[in-house]
Amino acid sequence: MSKRKRSEVGSLGDDQTYYEHELTKGTLPHTEAGVFLPRHSFAKETSTFIMDDDAFVNNAIHCRKLQSELSQGINAIVSSEGGERSIQKQQQNILWSLVQYVSRDDTNVNEEIFASVTQLANDLILSSVTRYELKTKNRKEIDWIDGWIEEAEYTKGNSHLESANWSVHQLVYELLLQVLLSQSSRDSRVIVAYWRVDSLKKLLDLFGSPDSRERDYILSIIHVFYKSVVKFRRTIRKFICIRIQSIVFDEEESTQGITEMLEFCCSIIRGFAVPLKKEHEDFLMRCLLPLHKLVNMESFYPPLLFCIMAFLEKNPCLAPRVLDYLLGCWPISNSSKEVLFLNHLEEILAAIPADILKDIICKAVRRIGLCMASYHSLISHRAFLMLENGQVWCLLLLFRESTFPVLTHYAEQVASSHWNSNILQIASRWCHRLRTLN
Repeated sequence: MSKRKRSEVGSLGDDQTYYEHELTKGTLPHTEAGVFLPRHSFAKETSTFIMDDDAFVNNAIHCRKLQSELSQGINAIVSSEGGERSIQKQQQNILWSLVQYVSRDDTNVNEEIFASVTQLANDLILSSVTRYELKTKNRKEIDWIDGWIEEAEYTKGNSHLESANWSVHQLVYELLLQVLLSQSSRDSRVIVAYWRVDSLKKLLDLFGSPDSRERDYILSIIHVFYKSVVKFRRTIRKFICIRIQSIVFDEEESTQGITEMLEFCCSIIRGFAVPLKKEHEDFLMRCLLPLHKLVNMESFYPPLLFCIMAFLEKNPCLAPRVLDYLLGCWPISNSSKEVLFLNHLEEILAAIPADILKDIICKAVRRIGLCMASYHSLISHRAFLMLENGQVWCLLLLFRESTFPVLTHYAEQVASSHWNSNILQIASRWCHRLRTLN
């Protein structure tokens, strides 16, 4: 393992301030079977390939030679039952030695090495950006899709998609990340000189990779770009906006990578300058809120909630528009999503000042009442549970003339006709309390 740990990469906002964003993703390496692990004995045996001769790495001629050597046979397809390819083993040896070298505290990553590693990433990773499709195969049947191997068991009905070259690609990503961190701490102009907008877009497009390990590396690298290079920030935000809109409005578009994109968005939103620019508010209304309409919203709900609340912390006056949108697309036919919407509604009502919510509170309380009267016990219980929140209850007390009659009506309806005995007891208790206070 390298001495220099992967640094915590923050988000730089338009006001040139950022908060420390702790990367919770794993560093080198992952531990799935069949994946090259730099910590195991094979890596230790080959770690002296370059480390004993620093001048060998500093030589720009060697860096250019490295590109040629690693490019040979990188996309070759071999049988999964065959032995380890000698050329891939050689690539791993060279890459792991380079990762160790550039990760040392006393290493000076010059511009020539940075240029060579950038070109290496373009040759081995960015030059073959494609879309991948998963198809169910017969049991023990193996298929190759654009350099990725897919193995599916028919009896279980699930598929496993894994890159045949991930052992090499992982080390390329780690090498690229280390040299980017080294350059970003000294001079970001070097990054701009060797990273064009088209290469950046290809890198961002890999957020749609079917391999979560690859998406983790992309997330870390994009954080470095956004923190270090102001010129790239608008491009990154624009691409993420386009990607999210394509997921929302194109039913055939895969939602892979949306969790990582939302995690990245949450960090940069906290760095936005106040007052918010119109383009940032448009990003909230046109990209983030429409994600609530997706059927599989549960899979990326936590980072989506963090993004929404981060926007409301910056500008609480956006809360009525956000609530109006949520109430307008309420999932009345999806019980699991409805519970999440109730949680979302509670978070907003508890965090926003009462004077901002005065025009939308009646509409929100009516929806709470309808959820209380739901025949689905989980929805009904979750709606009554909202009233236990002290901040929400204080808000309802403040507008008791308009909120209590609605809540009392639905509580009485539930107490007289609901099929669940537990819900009946909760409704009866709240009926008595609401009548007393009203």
